[in-house]
Amino acid sequence: MRTIRNILLYILCSLFLIFGLVMGICSSAGVCEFIWGTDIYETALGDPPVRTHPAFITFIILMTPFMIICVTGVFFLLVVPIFSKFHIRVLDSPQELKTIRKICRWFIKHLENIIILAEAKKELGSDSVLVPPPEEDIKK
Repeated sequence: MRTIRNILLYILCSLFLIFGLVMGICSSAGVCEFIWGTDIYETALGDPPVRTHPAFITFIILMTPFMIICVTGVFFLLVVPIFSKFHIRVLDSPQELKTIRKICRWFIKHLENIIILAEAKKELGSDSVLVPPPEEDIKK
């Protein structure tokens, strides 16, 4: 029962952190709106965005620091208190470290596959590596 509770709390805290990322993006857009007014949502930040407008450039520049600030705030204001309230220890056993190593190895392996596919795409000059080339290219 305790394991299920911990898993649910991990999921909840992950959602809180994702919410922090979205909050950083929205706060960056809010600063741009404060400076340039609400018209930027149809012009500079609209669909498609005007990438040369100062509002768009400001939005892109402010987005990463605001995301870092918001995620840090969410972590220390929500995640740490939840973990301390329910006495959940993080990385307190070798099994958890082993699991994290497995996840990192899996991620690196798939990242290498993505890099290999991107290089193959560049060499072939095709739009998609996943679509096989025409029959006559295979015979050559």
